[in-house]
Amino acid sequence: MFALQTLSLLLPIVVPGALLIVLLKTKQLTWLDVPIDHGLRIAGQPLFGRNKTYRGIVLYIVGSVLVCSLLYLLARNGAEWVHWLFTYNPIVVGVLFGVSYAAGELVNSFVKRRLGIKPGAVNTRHACVQRFFDLIDGPVAATIVLVLVYGLSPQSPVALLAGIGLHWIAEVTMTSLRLKKQ
Repeated sequence: MFALQTLSLLLPIVVPGALLIVLLKTKQLTWLDVPIDHGLRIAGQPLFGRNKTYRGIVLYIVGSVLVCSLLYLLARNGAEWVHWLFTYNPIVVGVLFGVSYAAGELVNSFVKRRLGIKPGAVNTRHACVQRFFDLIDGPVAATIVLVLVYGLSPQSPVALLAGIGLHWIAEVTMTSLRLKKQ
């Protein structure tokens, strides 16, 4: 049961993430490909960069709410494999998942722009450090917010580690599909 409950904690991020890869590859919802910083610059550098668009933010929030709503219905109807987190209001839980995950990504992008790293680029001097933070940004932010709001469960740290692993798989997939530079 532990493993399945841990898996259920990953679904509100994994499903929207997989859908984002499909939408990027099939060029769907491109009307949402507006950078969320609208070109705003600080000290000559973009706030976040052209790759952080409304499509990603909207998809993560709406997708997380939909997944959490399904998990809520399953949990309320006795599905013991669903983590207890999903017995709470699915809209609130879904928004927390989506917004916190996206916020982690935005903080990372903000820091990289301040360091002069262009959107989609990798700093060759510190590539390992950059890739590490690229993998942990969203999962760590989502875990921190959800633990602060709902409390720590035994599945939380395992879900965090698994989430980082899945983020790496998503990065490899996006690179192989040429949706992201290597």
